[in-house]
Amino acid sequence: MMKYTELPNKHDNIPNWDKFLQEEKKSNRIKYLESELAAKDRLDGYVLAGFVEELKILKNEKDN
Repeated sequence: MMKYTELPNKHDNIPNWDKFLQEEKKSNRIKYLESELAAKDRLDGYVLAGFVEELKILKNEKDN
C-alpha cells in the first residue's frame, strides 16, 4: 500500500507527471464537450460546430 507521502506531486521531477496531467486535462475536456453536445439544442450553430471540431481533434490525439 502506498503511503500518502509517497504519492507523486508536481515538484518531484517525475517525467510522466506532465504527461499524466495532460491526459487528465484532455479526458476532462472530452467529457465536458460530450456533455455540452448532449444538450446541443441550446447551442448556437457556431458554438456547436466549434465543439464538434474540438472533440474530433481531442479524440484523434488521444487515440494516437
